[in-house]
Amino acid sequence: MNTNPQQYPTQFYGRTFVPWACALMFVPLAVFSCIMGPLFWLDIIKSANGAPGYTAGIPLTIIGLSFLLPFAIFFTFQIFAMQSPILTIYQEGLGIRAVGGIPVRSHPILIITQISLLQVWFTLLWLLLTLQLFQIRTFYLRWKNINIVANAGTLEIGGLIDKNEYGFGQDTSLESEWHTTFFRVDSFGTPIAAVNESVQFFLHNPDARESLPSWQDEKTLLGNDAFDFR
Repeated sequence: MNTNPQQYPTQFYGRTFVPWACALMFVPLAVFSCIMGPLFWLDIIKSANGAPGYTAGIPLTIIGLSFLLPFAIFFTFQIFAMQSPILTIYQEGLGIRAVGGIPVRSHPILIITQISLLQVWFTLLWLLLTLQLFQIRTFYLRWKNINIVANAGTLEIGGLIDKNEYGFGQDTSLESEWHTTFFRVDSFGTPIAAVNESVQFFLHNPDARESLPSWQDEKTLLGNDAFDFR
């Protein structure tokens, strides 16, 4: 293993190929349905066969607003959110960005291919209506409390959370708990083996961390969306 800290990247971005591909498919369809549907429905545009406009306008509008639009918004937001690293290595530990209220283990394309599309639709619709879809939070885990398990195509990073650090008071029901984040082989634009190699290097080489930036500076900029998992 290379012992030069400068040879190991410290910021890792999410893979955006899938969100871009899905956005290019869903966004035009959603725009078309949400515009043309009401126009047919209100009889502003006539059907070519002379049938009442609402026969095409009603289903087109319903499909556009209830099905196509949530997916279009979701993938567009994913592209926006992935412009910042989803995993960053700091002096104190690791910073992990959670995007859109969906756990990292549930990457969009994996959800679509592994479980029913209907369940995905209900999940996205609920996240959209409750605005959880637009949540971006950065969680910090200190080196002394980090446990890493790397398997073929997955990277599991666990850390101890002390909720009393974040204004929850002395509620004993909010005591420390173990938080685990799963990254899949397609989570990063960088090969997941390279991500694991960098994290493992700094985990086992405390002296090499001295040259890294501190997350205190970033938390000052982020404000209340940053949580320190100690």
